[in-house]
Amino acid sequence: MIHVDLRGLLEEGDLTQNQALLAGDVLVVREAGKISVLGEVHAPQSFQVTEPVSVVEALALAGSTTPEADLRRAQIITPNGSVPVDLDALIMRGEMEYNVEMQQGDVLLVPPAAPETVLVVGAVENRGIIDIRKQEQRDVLRLLTVAGPTLMADLKSVQVFRKREILTLDVEAMLDGDLSENIALAPDDIVYVPEVNTVYLVGAVTRQGALPLTEDLSLLDVISTYGNFQVGNMKQVTVMRANDAGEAEFFTRNIGQLNRAIAPEDMPLQEGDVIFVPFRERGFDWEQVRSILWSAGSLWGLLEAF
Repeated sequence: MIHVDLRGLLEEGDLTQNQALLAGDVLVVREAGKISVLGEVHAPQSFQVTEPVSVVEALALAGSTTPEADLRRAQIITPNGSVPVDLDALIMRGEMEYNVEMQQGDVLLVPPAAPETVLVVGAVENRGIIDIRKQEQRDVLRLLTVAGPTLMADLKSVQVFRKREILTLDVEAMLDGDLSENIALAPDDIVYVPEVNTVYLVGAVTRQGALPLTEDLSLLDVISTYGNFQVGNMKQVTVMRANDAGEAEFFTRNIGQLNRAIAPEDMPLQEGDVIFVPFRERGFDWEQVRSILWSAGSLWGLLEAF
């Protein structure tokens, strides 16, 4: 916590008090003789007091917390610093040691909870970023019920891209009552609903998204048509695929320069394959794949059939 002398700044022109503010900072001006409750409460306000007020009493006067409150990170700001207050422990579990007394000039600050976002792309009607905390869609089935799979969605092979792994889930079985694979979602997950008979292309290519899987379609067919040889690293083209056990497999091939007398490393493609062409001077980089999906898919759904 940084103390700022506003009187010195505003009345005396002391620019040393003109601190730079960063995203997420909160500027709190304490009021003499009053207690304030600010942030994620229904009725933020300051009220005059003549004696100490407990945290529970202060929250009641402010209409209690909102659903968006981060109860574990509340704090009381005093002249001597800040005191953490675990409102979750106090309100939900009755741990009264957090029901401390507030004095004149104290401020109870209840911050908003950080968003817990996932990205939904592919064969769904409503693509984009969803805050699973706010929408209470913390599992795959509830999320996809809202996202609305299209008629061409391959629900038997829904994939969740999580950190450095790919989880393949049978949502069709979930809809039939088998919830054994209905996993809880985590922030930053990418939920990808493939379309039947398609492969998907991302990275240093001239056209990103879904491609129809025709008979005998190979990696070389796709790269020769859509690969961006000016900026792409064609020596490390990677195919991401889920095997029969639902585990991620990665196949890297050296396509090279097609106009040279060097045979490129080809391979047949399968339904649901994701083909990634890294940019020059870079090899397969999982974070780069995720970044491309988030930046493009969050706008209008990168993995969309042409």
